[in-house]
Amino acid sequence: MSKPVASILAAVLTLAPFTTALAQPEGATPATPRRIDLKSLSPEALDKFLKESFQRTDKNGDGFIDYSEAPEKRVTKTKNGQTMSETGGKDLWIADYDENKDKKVSWDEYRKFTVAMVKRAPR
Repeated sequence: MSKPVASILAAVLTLAPFTTALAQPEGATPATPRRIDLKSLSPEALDKFLKESFQRTDKNGDGFIDYSEAPEKRVTKTKNGQTMSETGGKDLWIADYDENKDKKVSWDEYRKFTVAMVKRAPR
Protein backbone atom coordinates (compact mmCIF):
# COMPACT_ATOMS: atom_id res chain seq x y z
CA MET A 1 0.00 0.00 0.00
CA SER A 2 2.55 2.59 -1.11
CA LYS A 3 1.06 6.07 -1.51
CA PRO A 4 2.53 9.57 -1.53
CA VAL A 5 2.31 11.36 1.80
CA ALA A 6 -0.03 13.99 0.31
CA SER A 7 -2.49 11.29 -0.69
CA ILE A 8 -2.30 9.74 2.77
CA LEU A 9 -2.94 13.07 4.45
CA ALA A 10 -5.84 13.75 2.09
CA ALA A 11 -7.37 10.41 3.03
CA VAL A 12 -6.97 11.19 6.75
CA LEU A 13 -8.98 14.34 6.10
CA THR A 14 -11.96 12.12 5.29
CA LEU A 15 -12.22 11.78 9.06
CA ALA A 16 -12.58 15.57 9.45
CA PRO A 17 -16.40 15.56 9.73
CA PHE A 18 -16.11 13.38 12.81
CA THR A 19 -13.37 15.27 14.65
CA THR A 20 -15.61 18.11 15.83
CA ALA A 21 -18.35 15.93 17.29
CA LEU A 22 -15.93 13.60 19.04
CA ALA A 23 -13.67 16.33 20.41
CA GLN A 24 -16.49 18.25 22.11
CA PRO A 25 -18.51 17.48 25.22
CA GLU A 26 -21.85 15.85 24.50
CA GLY A 27 -24.45 18.39 23.34
CA ALA A 28 -21.88 21.12 22.60
CA THR A 29 -22.04 22.95 19.29
CA PRO A 30 -18.74 24.82 18.86
CA ALA A 31 -18.41 27.83 16.56
CA THR A 32 -15.04 26.60 15.34
CA PRO A 33 -14.16 22.95 14.71
CA ARG A 34 -11.38 21.38 16.76
CA ARG A 35 -9.01 18.82 15.28
CA ILE A 36 -7.77 15.72 17.01
CA ASP A 37 -4.13 14.68 16.57
CA LEU A 38 -4.77 11.02 15.79
CA LYS A 39 -1.08 10.14 16.24
CA SER A 40 -1.21 11.30 19.86
CA LEU A 41 -4.05 8.93 20.81
CA SER A 42 -3.39 5.68 22.63
CA PRO A 43 -4.21 2.53 20.60
CA GLU A 44 -7.39 2.11 22.66
CA ALA A 45 -8.49 5.73 22.17
CA LEU A 46 -7.71 5.55 18.45
CA ASP A 47 -9.82 2.37 18.11
CA LYS A 48 -12.70 4.06 19.95
CA PHE A 49 -12.43 7.16 17.74
CA LEU A 50 -12.30 5.07 14.56
CA LYS A 51 -15.20 2.84 15.65
CA GLU A 52 -17.37 5.90 16.33
CA SER A 53 -16.47 7.45 12.97
CA PHE A 54 -17.18 4.14 11.21
CA GLN A 55 -20.57 3.84 12.92
CA ARG A 56 -21.49 7.44 12.01
CA THR A 57 -20.64 6.73 8.37
CA ASP A 58 -22.46 3.36 8.32
CA LYS A 59 -25.84 5.08 8.34
CA ASN A 60 -27.95 1.92 7.93
CA GLY A 61 -26.01 0.06 10.64
CA ASP A 62 -25.35 -3.08 8.57
CA GLY A 63 -21.65 -3.16 9.48
CA PHE A 64 -20.46 -1.96 6.06
CA ILE A 65 -19.91 1.38 4.36
CA ASP A 66 -21.28 1.07 0.83
CA TYR A 67 -21.31 3.56 -2.04
CA SER A 68 -24.41 5.39 -0.79
CA GLU A 69 -22.77 5.99 2.62
CA ALA A 70 -19.17 6.62 1.56
CA PRO A 71 -17.73 10.12 1.89
CA GLU A 72 -16.21 11.90 -1.09
CA LYS A 73 -12.44 11.37 -1.14
CA ARG A 74 -10.41 14.56 -1.00
CA VAL A 75 -7.47 14.58 -3.39
CA THR A 76 -4.62 17.00 -2.78
CA LYS A 77 -2.53 18.06 -5.76
CA THR A 78 0.35 20.46 -6.19
CA LYS A 79 0.38 22.55 -9.36
CA ASN A 80 2.80 25.40 -10.02
CA GLY A 81 3.90 25.29 -6.39
CA GLN A 82 0.34 25.70 -5.14
CA THR A 83 -1.48 22.98 -3.20
CA MET A 84 -5.06 22.42 -4.25
CA SER A 85 -7.67 20.09 -2.82
CA GLU A 86 -10.53 18.67 -4.84
CA THR A 87 -13.11 15.95 -4.60
CA GLY A 88 -12.05 12.61 -6.06
CA GLY A 89 -15.35 10.80 -5.61
CA LYS A 90 -16.82 7.97 -3.57
CA ASP A 91 -15.36 5.30 -5.88
CA LEU A 92 -11.83 6.38 -4.99
CA TRP A 93 -12.62 6.38 -1.27
CA ILE A 94 -14.03 2.85 -1.42
CA ALA A 95 -11.13 1.64 -3.59
CA ASP A 96 -8.64 2.81 -0.94
CA TYR A 97 -10.31 0.95 1.91
CA ASP A 98 -11.92 -2.06 0.19
CA GLU A 99 -9.25 -4.74 0.51
CA ASN A 100 -11.37 -7.67 -0.77
CA LYS A 101 -12.91 -5.63 -3.63
CA ASP A 102 -16.55 -6.39 -2.74
CA LYS A 103 -17.51 -2.70 -3.24
CA LYS A 104 -18.16 -2.13 0.47
CA VAL A 105 -15.91 -1.39 3.44
CA SER A 106 -16.08 -3.50 6.60
CA TRP A 107 -15.00 -2.31 10.05
CA ASP A 108 -11.81 -4.41 9.78
CA GLU A 109 -10.91 -2.90 6.38
CA TYR A 110 -11.65 0.61 7.64
CA ARG A 111 -9.60 0.17 10.79
CA LYS A 112 -6.64 -1.49 9.04
CA PHE A 113 -6.33 1.16 6.32
CA THR A 114 -6.86 4.13 8.65
CA VAL A 115 -4.42 2.91 11.33
CA ALA A 116 -1.78 2.40 8.60
CA MET A 117 -2.35 5.98 7.37
CA VAL A 118 -2.08 7.41 10.86
CA LYS A 119 1.19 5.53 11.47
CA ARG A 120 2.71 6.79 8.20
CA ALA A 121 1.54 10.40 8.45
CA PRO A 122 4.18 12.92 9.58
CA ARG A 123 3.64 14.76 12.85
